[in-house]
Amino acid sequence: MPGFEKNNFDIQTKMIKIHKKNILLLTLIVTLILLSIWLVLNEQQKIDNLKELAKNYYKLVDKEAKRHAVRIFFSAFTSNALISSKLGSESINSKKLNGLTKNDIKNLISYGTLQLNSISKHVYTDKDFSIGFTREIPSYGNEYKLFYLKNGECCSEFNLKRLFQPLDLSKQVDLNKIQITDLNESIVNNKQFINIILTISSNEKNYQAFKFFMQSFYFNSIKRKENFENTLTIVFGYESTDKVLTQKFEKIFDYFINDLNFDRLKIVRIVNDKYSRAKFIDIGVNSCCPKEKSLIFVTDIDVYFDFGFLNLCRLNAIEGKKVFYPILFSLYNPNVRNNNTVNIDDETFEIDLDKFNKKMLAMNIKISNSNGYWRESGYGMVCLYKKDYLNIGGFGKYKRVRGWGGEDVYLAERFYSKGYDLFRAITPGLYHLYHKKECVRKELGIRRYKACVQIKIKNEASQMVLGYLFFNKTEFLK
Repeated sequence: MPGFEKNNFDIQTKMIKIHKKNILLLTLIVTLILLSIWLVLNEQQKIDNLKELAKNYYKLVDKEAKRHAVRIFFSAFTSNALISSKLGSESINSKKLNGLTKNDIKNLISYGTLQLNSISKHVYTDKDFSIGFTREIPSYGNEYKLFYLKNGECCSEFNLKRLFQPLDLSKQVDLNKIQITDLNESIVNNKQFINIILTISSNEKNYQAFKFFMQSFYFNSIKRKENFENTLTIVFGYESTDKVLTQKFEKIFDYFINDLNFDRLKIVRIVNDKYSRAKFIDIGVNSCCPKEKSLIFVTDIDVYFDFGFLNLCRLNAIEGKKVFYPILFSLYNPNVRNNNTVNIDDETFEIDLDKFNKKMLAMNIKISNSNGYWRESGYGMVCLYKKDYLNIGGFGKYKRVRGWGGEDVYLAERFYSKGYDLFRAITPGLYHLYHKKECVRKELGIRRYKACVQIKIKNEASQMVLGYLFFNKTEFLK
């Protein structure tokens, strides 16, 4: 039947067309699904690639930040005071440092207390906070170190709380953005003794400074039960042929060893050898104490340190990990501002608290912009462990260099090259005492001579005080 066959053909044709459309539609749907899956996978790959790129970027930033951070020192703060190289000692209410307002610090301390209690068997309060350090690393963020003091039955314990906040242009402390990079309860016994190393050569100028150094050492270390176990190693160079002067030094040595029965004083006498700070320190380190667990503070004869600083020395040097390079406060010439002559020299040496306090008053040992400045450039004072010093090879070839200058930076660079963390911070309780500085070009060479002259100029007075004197406005100095 032709009609039936035609109709059947038309139906089959329509069905084929419909089937083709269904196949095309199905193909389209499958294609869209596959395309969507591909896009999702591709997008995820892109995301993964971006994450990996960001991860590598932040690794690079972190590496660069840490490299630059070596030269960015920490400023110090307490719960109500800020101490920085720019401000001297100022109230948080009137000054800011890295966005730290008084309220910021209060919140930061509370946050640290909360986090510390989460891992400690002790219960800490905000009142246990002792001191904090902060610095801002460009393109990286703000870093904080918080120390807590907990009084136990036998001793005092310090506990470290280290916080980090990513870069924030608002300059405010945002607790939601803080990353905890080092949350641990690092207990330090403040009865751990410190091996103090002093290097000197025999001359009249050093004798006057040495008398005050030994007086301050007596009142801040021997007289205090907490620090009675500290040792003092003096590497003494016999440069002067003046036997009377030499006997003056020896009398002080004898007074401490025999009259005060201070048997932790060790004298290493160097005869027929010119003074070399690097060589003398090396001799002191090797002579002072055992290799294991021996904490050392290298100081100079014109440096005054109080009891509080010794605790910071214990806190901030970690064997095998960290070396502490404190930034000390350098006092100006007291005679320039006071327009008179302050004489702290005595003919004889004696331990007298009243006289010692009068000397302290005359030298005006306190932190303020008019009294001095933070000596940011020097690395001469250092708290380290003997084992670490020996591990890097000490001063190496620098022990052959006569005099002083450059050896401190050389040692710091050796520590850094060996992977040690150099903790460099504004440090209350550590002062460089004013003294006349002599710069001899023939002895120092051009580079060290220029550095010596620059320090000599800077040590006299602040720019403002020198300006008042230059323009004869002395009434503003009162």
